[in-house]
Amino acid sequence: MSYNIWTAAADGKLEIVSQLIESGNFSPNIKDENGYTPMHAAASYNRKEILSYLISKGGNANIQDSDGDTPLHQAETVEIAKILLDEGNADPRTTNSDGKTALETLQEDNEFPELIKFLQGLSSQSNDTTTVDQDTIQKTFNGQPIQVYLSRLQDDNSPELLKRREQIQNIMTQDIPEAEKDEKLKKLVLDALTSDVVEGDGNLKKRRL
Repeated sequence: MSYNIWTAAADGKLEIVSQLIESGNFSPNIKDENGYTPMHAAASYNRKEILSYLISKGGNANIQDSDGDTPLHQAETVEIAKILLDEGNADPRTTNSDGKTALETLQEDNEFPELIKFLQGLSSQSNDTTTVDQDTIQKTFNGQPIQVYLSRLQDDNSPELLKRREQIQNIMTQDIPEAEKDEKLKKLVLDALTSDVVEGDGNLKKRRL
C-alpha cells in the first residue's frame, strides 16, 4: 500500500510519518484539500505515539480544518485529549465553523461519555479559578498593573494564562497558613508581571529581553 502522510498518521505508521517529516517535504500541519492535517488524523484515529511525535515536530494542536475543527474536535479518547492539552497546549474553548467547542460537539452527538466528562471538568475548573483570581489577588494587591493582569487572565484563554489560573487555584487549595498563601500568590503574580510591561493604553505586551 502506498501511504501519504495523512493515511500513514491515521494507520499508525510512525516510521513512515517520521520519514516524511524528516525529508523536509511535509509538515505536521500540512493540509489536504479539506484542511485536514496529520494532527487531525492522529487525533481522530487515537494514534497517541504519532500525535506526540507530530507535536514534538511543531504540530499545532489548535490548527483548524475547513470546518473549523481542531484536533481536539476529532478526539475520541481522554488519552488523546490529554496529549493535545498537555503537550500541545490545545485550547478547549476554540470553536469550529458552527460555533461549537469540542465539548459542545461531543454533547450534540452524545458520544464518548468519558471524554465529555473530562472536558466538562476542564470547563468547570477554569470557571472556578477565574473567581479565585478576582477575589484573592485584588484583596492582596491593589496596583493598576495587577488589575490589568487580572483582566487579561479573564479575557484571554491562551494556554499560558490557563496555566497561571491553575497555579493560583493550587495555591488556594493548599492546607497552609493564609500568610503563606499570600506570599506565594505575590510571588506568582510578580513573576508573571516581570515578563510583561503595561503600556499607556492599559494593554500588555511582552518585554523584549
